[in-house]
Amino acid sequence: MDSLETTLVQEEGAVEEFDGDPTVVFDALADDTCRRLLIATESPRTAAELRDDLSLPSSTLYRKLNRLLDAGLVREVEQTPTGGNPAHRYQRTVASVDVRLSPGDLPKLWVRYG
Repeated sequence: MDSLETTLVQEEGAVEEFDGDPTVVFDALADDTCRRLLIATESPRTAAELRDDLSLPSSTLYRKLNRLLDAGLVREVEQTPTGGNPAHRYQRTVASVDVRLSPGDLPKLWVRYG
């Protein structure tokens, strides 16, 4: 899978070569909890909100958030003061992810940001 060609589409007509490991994206998308987090982070959410809404233990939540951050599918968008430590807010970076197969060619991963 190291030779898998990956391309990211950031906006209509603009294409950048993905310089990361595409298996990280595939592994994150194969995980049910990661997919649930992607859906839940359509708008910025704190870890506490995500934990409560998805009924996840904190350790699982942070492990999955880190997996999505490493894959570039979620980003930290802001920090909100909470009286003590700042509350980080997370939001997904992608609108869609497609795998395209062509006869005689390697699969290509397309990510549309939005």
